[in-house]
Amino acid sequence: MRVGLTYDLKDDYLALGLGEHEVAEFDCEETIAALEGALTALGHEVERVGHVRALAARLVAGWRCDLVFNIAEGVTGFGRESQVPLVTTAAEAAAVTLPLPLFAKPVAEGSSKGITAKSLVRSRAALVEVCGELLERYRQPVLVEEFLSGREFTVGILGTDGSARALATLEVLLLGGADQGVYSYRNKTQWQGIVDYRLLEAGSLRAEVENVALATWRCLGCRDAGRVDVRLDGNGRAQMIEVNPLAGLMPGYSDLPIMAELTGMSYGALIGEIVRCAVARLDAA
Repeated sequence: MRVGLTYDLKDDYLALGLGEHEVAEFDCEETIAALEGALTALGHEVERVGHVRALAARLVAGWRCDLVFNIAEGVTGFGRESQVPLVTTAAEAAAVTLPLPLFAKPVAEGSSKGITAKSLVRSRAALVEVCGELLERYRQPVLVEEFLSGREFTVGILGTDGSARALATLEVLLLGGADQGVYSYRNKTQWQGIVDYRLLEAGSLRAEVENVALATWRCLGCRDAGRVDVRLDGNGRAQMIEVNPLAGLMPGYSDLPIMAELTGMSYGALIGEIVRCAVARLDAA
């Protein structure tokens, strides 16, 4: 097949003057090269397209392909619905009545952007402070929710609708030296030595976690491949905390390739399975 590869390259946006946090979800050249190599090895003709403006220009010029392999994030905007309350001012933060402790983060970001040790809020004064800082820095509402104190997992998913299946589930274990209680931006980007990722063994807990993840994936209409993050509440029940419909695909770094490798699936096989899921969905349309 002729496959167009769409992506947002960090270096392109850094050259435009964006800062490190603004490009945190974008990809490096290593990831693009790995994807191109994997798709080529599968027998596909790959054309690098780049960001959405480059794609629009090609489409206007009459360019077409059989399939677009998309990992472009876009710069701003909401990608999904979120639960209330959405704090937009310091006054709204002060008026939140949910029981402490609480958790605060930007409503429309990923890759743990905006999440620090301060995101775990234990007082009303701290809530107003952290919300003010996030509102100023990210220029978007802040999601405030009850803190889930239990273990944290991320579930890799392949497929769409009824064919969606869990690839594997990783537990995120914070070691000494990590920001405790939160999967912060520091913990995620500087994980070596402070975070351990382990496959969750088969059993009732894994079944519950993956059932919650799959129900969320299907309910939101997510497609082909991604991740759902799940955390246990104070009673040990699995709760969905975030959906990642455009999961990172950097070899040896991103969660989805890591869990594939831990289950014996090569990077090339993972990319091939994503393409297979997309083609099956298109053929069924």
